[in-house]
Amino acid sequence: GYAIVGGLVFVPLSKPWVELKANDKNAWGLMKSHFGEALPEEGRQLVILSKVLAHPCNVGYHTLSNVVLDSFNSAPVRNVAELAMAVARCTSEMLVFEFLRPGGDGKELVMLSRQECHQAEAEILAQHLIATPCMVREDGLGDPRPLSEQPPPAASLPAASASDDAGEAATNDAPFGM
Repeated sequence: GYAIVGGLVFVPLSKPWVELKANDKNAWGLMKSHFGEALPEEGRQLVILSKVLAHPCNVGYHTLSNVVLDSFNSAPVRNVAELAMAVARCTSEMLVFEFLRPGGDGKELVMLSRQECHQAEAEILAQHLIATPCMVREDGLGDPRPLSEQPPPAASLPAASASDDAGEAATNDAPFGM
């Protein structure tokens, strides 16, 4: 599964994701540091900011990638579905993401305007040929699907796109240690 918030692309750390990032030393570093690590509870995933889809709503964060999400609006995040639901329910003016810095030297803070992200969503998805802002397993079972409480995007998007194939390759998101 995945979730896109203001152009930030979140995925669970998984072997298929690392394989897609074969030439990325940071992705392999994440795998090496977490491979075989038992996750504390069932349904738990290491949520990764895979990349940032550049847009004016996320200026200043375009180079951030391959970092572990620690919290959203000060609450710990258990998995990608929980993140997507928390963002959908959020009424705060700002979306605040805290990421663990590689090497354990503190945290990286990303603050985005909720209103700007919401207004930019359809444009970001259309620019990158993405049909829906998230595909998650809300109940932890079955195939990933769009979030049920998510309102439809403002602009009509194509039902299928070239990115659907790439997205499918990344949806086998069995977390490490499970």
